[in-house]
Amino acid sequence: AIRRQRQMCIRDRSCSMKIYLVEMHMKNSMKNKKTTLKRIIKIGLIICGILIFMALIFFKIEEISDVIIRFKAKLFATNWKNTQVDFSRYEPMQDDPDAWYSTSELVLHACGGIEGKTYTNSKSALEENLQKGHRVVEIDLAVTSDGEVVGKHNWAGQAPTYEEFMSTPIEYLYEPLDASQILDYMTQYPDLYIVTDIKGDREYIGSVFEKIVELAGKKDCTDVLDRFVVQIYYKKDYDYIKNIYPFTNWIYTLYESADRDLNAIAEFCLTHDIPVVTMPNGWVQDAEYISVFNEMNIKVYVNTLNSLDLMKTYRDRGVYGFYTDYIKPQDLSVVGLQ
Repeated sequence: AIRRQRQMCIRDRSCSMKIYLVEMHMKNSMKNKKTTLKRIIKIGLIICGILIFMALIFFKIEEISDVIIRFKAKLFATNWKNTQVDFSRYEPMQDDPDAWYSTSELVLHACGGIEGKTYTNSKSALEENLQKGHRVVEIDLAVTSDGEVVGKHNWAGQAPTYEEFMSTPIEYLYEPLDASQILDYMTQYPDLYIVTDIKGDREYIGSVFEKIVELAGKKDCTDVLDRFVVQIYYKKDYDYIKNIYPFTNWIYTLYESADRDLNAIAEFCLTHDIPVVTMPNGWVQDAEYISVFNEMNIKVYVNTLNSLDLMKTYRDRGVYGFYTDYIKPQDLSVVGLQ
């Protein structure tokens, strides 16, 4: 009996040991799996970081920012024409044969492309594209840390000083551009119009125009201010900027605002003498979408196209003009455009 009892105890100890070993094995296995998973996640995050870093190198920060803005705009592009407006109260806008849009269906985007590069907003790109015949040029404007206006889409982090910016070639190749040089070009080319593109809050945008107006006064060339074409993103910006200077040329650019009420936008243009609206080309899937603008003779420009065939397609949908990086004015006749 004593032997049997001892044998049972030995068997119980053996079973307990086996259970203990199995439990320890399972715990170690789970621990190893968690460690492996953490390593996989960490490696994945490192790879994502490397890919993002490479994207910022090979694709300019300005382009990525612009893509995000346009993607956001496309998401909101479905809510349109939801306000009933009695347009019989309004006369369609009258064409001005001397207006910038009457002489150019093209707006050169960010000073135009140069050697395959876009968004440079550089003096080098501006000079090259002026030689190609462009006379309506959009320039992105920003303010340096010491308060000077220069050609720049936006700052990736802290804004540099004026001296730092002007002494650093764009893309390591191209000469930077400042507001004083822009005014000089407008004096040199009396048919040159500059379309402004300024990202920031209303006070920041206003400060850019204040500095330009002040600089034009110092350079004794305030007459060129009548050839600035002010792009606004929000209705409330119109009066704010108008109080800074009575600019005469305006564009209502739609892609950043959440306002998709095209009837209300058309009425705003009619009551504020804004002859042009700009929107992403992806919005205009058919002529019906922009019919209210064409009925009221408000010109629709789309951004940004670098294909003559696509320009012809959008012209057939009622689009009047195009922002472009590379298409030259003389190229338009190839597809039967002005």
